[in-house]
Amino acid sequence: MPKVVLSNFLIYCVINAFTPGPGNILALNTVTNYGYKKGKPLFFELVIATIGTIATCTWIGLGVLIQKFYLRHFRVINIILALTLLECIWGMLR
Repeated sequence: MPKVVLSNFLIYCVINAFTPGPGNILALNTVTNYGYKKGKPLFFELVIATIGTIATCTWIGLGVLIQKFYLRHFRVINIILALTLLECIWGMLR
């Protein structure tokens, strides 16, 4: 197997380990056609897109948990926030 094909395959394996979906095929095609130097920006874009996807899913999951917690304890939370607001007003008036 030629070294170029092996190196492109190894780069593809690294990208495939970090990113899901059709970006893997795009990365393999780009690195094969244009080389690693010109394909490197695409690699970093795919990593950033993956981190964004994971962060979005985490944010949605945390939002659901916070919403459930708020629905269970909304009176207590509202009382605590009202007391905090009164404390801020009291501090400004002194």
